[in-house]
Amino acid sequence: MAPGASVAVGQGQLCLGSPCHRQLLMAVPPALLPYVPRVPPGALLGKVTATTFALERPCCVFDRLANTSDAVWLVVAFANASATFRNPPSRADVPLYEGLPTAHAYMTLETAAAAYACSAPGPTVLRVGGDTACGGQHGQAACNGPLPSPGPYRVKFLVMDCHGPKAETRWSDPILLRRGTGGSGAGAASPSPCAGTMLPLLILLLAAAHGLRESAPCGGFTARPPPEMGCPGGGVDVPARGCPLCEDTGTQPRARVLREVQGTPRSG
Repeated sequence: MAPGASVAVGQGQLCLGSPCHRQLLMAVPPALLPYVPRVPPGALLGKVTATTFALERPCCVFDRLANTSDAVWLVVAFANASATFRNPPSRADVPLYEGLPTAHAYMTLETAAAAYACSAPGPTVLRVGGDTACGGQHGQAACNGPLPSPGPYRVKFLVMDCHGPKAETRWSDPILLRRGTGGSGAGAASPSPCAGTMLPLLILLLAAAHGLRESAPCGGFTARPPPEMGCPGGGVDVPARGCPLCEDTGTQPRARVLREVQGTPRSG
């Protein structure tokens, strides 16, 4: 039908493309799909963080109602504001990410319906809030910026064509983010239970290393007992483990000194 043509409505005529025609299209509610968006139930790294969360990809959900040229949007709203959200009549009226603090909802992740077809390859999950670069780009409708608070949030998918909303899914259950700081949402790392013992242990190791001398011929090390042990010159060499018994130092056998250092009573 050519632009400007008219169709019969009741007892009169309605021009296609007129304001009344657009209002009539808006009066028709979008088809409600039984699909409920959800966070993946299985284990997934970063499934829910302080600023993002993952959603299952809605594969095969829109095949029967959407054309390949239709766009699928994700509506993100605070859980207590989802009931009052009104679908935008056109793409020009899509609520922006930057308006979330005042409008309590926005739309993002605009994707061609063909990308969610059963035969279309793609990732198994979608990341909501994962685009840290678009937050400062005012007016970008598809911005998928970090979520500003733990929420909770509820989401739904909305199919739109050139005339406006065409189909929509149900709202998800409330999604509560983790409390923390930082873009990764992991929060501050908890101190390790071993952290308190590492410093004293390090000090002891440094002190022991300070008392070491050059390596012994057998691959061990040479220790110097303190002068109060009665060793000439402040101590004698102690053979390392695995060394054969060396000769006397000239005053007493090394094996005897080793026993004295270890606290073994001298026999004979």
